[in-house]
Amino acid sequence: QAILNASAQLDLFDLETGRPYEAGIAMLPISEQVCEWNRKARILSEKCRLAPQDTELRQQLNDYCATVNQWVESQVADLLKQGKIVGAIGGDHATPYGAIRAHLAHYPTMGILHIDAHADLRKAYEGFEWSHASIMYNVITKKGGKYATHIRGGRRRKTTYVEFFFTGPADRHLMFCFSRDEFD
Repeated sequence: QAILNASAQLDLFDLETGRPYEAGIAMLPISEQVCEWNRKARILSEKCRLAPQDTELRQQLNDYCATVNQWVESQVADLLKQGKIVGAIGGDHATPYGAIRAHLAHYPTMGILHIDAHADLRKAYEGFEWSHASIMYNVITKKGGKYATHIRGGRRRKTTYVEFFFTGPADRHLMFCFSRDEFD
């Protein structure tokens, strides 16, 4: 909702492309179903923090995340079939998984550029399969995830460094995924 509220404040003119927004910019309505899943998942998340050994609670939370991923994938796939350019914005590193799956189905040779302070390659961080620390692991290992690129920048002892890895070829399509913590 905050993005929608602030969108009127954007300067959409671009020197190189002119006025691409004239073709149309849209945002899907906020899904009440997703808001309900989010409310329930937050409650489960808090219970998991209080009972970290409760694997049943953790599985319930993983199931909610999988449901949201499937919903996002379905929404994005429908928009891609209509010829739309789709972007996904969310509050967690794991947010784009469903969008990535839909794009990989639509553009099978697409590459992924992942810009983050961390590689996010953990199998299931603290037992959470869809954790923010597991997004690239899931992209690479689950059905449809074939290619990934990661750039990590930072400072160590006054030396700036960048790490880069790439797996698999990329054709004409490239998806960018970046985390705000890379820019902190």
